[in-house]
Amino acid sequence: MSAIKESLVQLRKDPIFQKWKKENDNSYLCHCLRMIGEEDAWYFGFYNKDDTITTFAVSALAVSKEEKDEIFKKPETEVKPVLEDEIKITSLEALDNASELVGKEYPNEVLSKNIVLLQNLEIGQIYNITFITMSMSTINIKVDSVTGEIKEHKLTNLMDFKVKE
Repeated sequence: MSAIKESLVQLRKDPIFQKWKKENDNSYLCHCLRMIGEEDAWYFGFYNKDDTITTFAVSALAVSKEEKDEIFKKPETEVKPVLEDEIKITSLEALDNASELVGKEYPNEVLSKNIVLLQNLEIGQIYNITFITMSMSTINIKVDSVTGEIKEHKLTNLMDFKVKE
């Protein structure tokens, strides 16, 4: 698994990104996403002033750009930039801290997949790690990107997300 900072360097060297960035100078990095166990790629989301996000996929082999997507947020919520100088621990270290917590706090849960999302929220810049379990639950753990400290964690049954009729 390549590190976020290495993948960002690769992204910034890529002609696809360089061309896009020239045309979108006010856009900024707002999240870094990785689906662990899926393809070996980081997805970097850039917030655009028209409340959309442009995402770039960076793998060892290539960089690709996806079409702009609408952003899902409350109107009053500010989309904060990811601050690269506040990425002091790697996603792997954050994942290790989160996995250790799962072993202690949720020992009966069998993990299936996980998602690592680096973002800057009201509580600070965090790795927002979500484990999907075999019991159809999610364990969400927020790990500080500077200290590695666990800021929050919770277990939620996926059935709780069911749309109310």
